[in-house]
Amino acid sequence: MQVKEFYRPVVVTGDASQSLARMLFRGIGSLAVLDDGQLAGIVTERDMARAVADDADMATTPVGAYLSLAPASAAPDEDAQEAAARMLELEVRHLPVVEHGQVVGMLSVRDLLILTAWQPTEAQPA
Repeated sequence: MQVKEFYRPVVVTGDASQSLARMLFRGIGSLAVLDDGQLAGIVTERDMARAVADDADMATTPVGAYLSLAPASAAPDEDAQEAAARMLELEVRHLPVVEHGQVVGMLSVRDLLILTAWQPTEAQPA
């Protein structure tokens, strides 16, 4: 199965100058940060937790202060199990899906749970 069968095509994007509060108000788990239309980084719930621990002012602190630069990404036609293995290896919960240099979706751990649920299981010996 390919990534395009599992990723969410709706992606919230922003730029590094926007406030962290944007993620809180939108109730999203990840924000793809673009620079001149290209993926520059990602801010996730984990980054937000770090900002809270730092006692950052969410209304004024820019996402760039907690941005993970040059995040790993997946291609829509990539094998979903390979993408899942990379997420485990990198210990990330979100993977931007990029096609022709443009962010077209976001793959999350939740999406990959569907992959696991679809995989046939081997019959257990009685």
